[in-house]
Amino acid sequence: MNDYLILFDEYKSIKEMADLIEEVKELRRYYYTHQYTEMQEHIRKITYKYPIETIAWNTIHPYTPETAQQAYTSAEAFLRCKGFFILIKNGVRVADQLSSTEIAQIEATFMPKV
Repeated sequence: MNDYLILFDEYKSIKEMADLIEEVKELRRYYYTHQYTEMQEHIRKITYKYPIETIAWNTIHPYTPETAQQAYTSAEAFLRCKGFFILIKNGVRVADQLSSTEIAQIEATFMPKV
């Protein structure tokens, strides 16, 4: 599977997408350089930036990460879904890039029915 940032980079002219790309790069840098304390702080900042989406995500994914790898994996998946939501919101057709499960997660997390 190709790295989703390659696709996202095509749409970096969208301010929200450019910001998200930087968030993913920062998350990856902390994880791959084993700066786990900084990574956890970065994840906390993401949580504060997207409070409603975080609550929805945690409802769908109720397990609490116990390791740095689990925290990284969950944050990476959250940001990937958020990025695809940004593309969808901006009229970009992405259905061929996603499974039906991923589309359902995006809808449940970022387009909740009120």
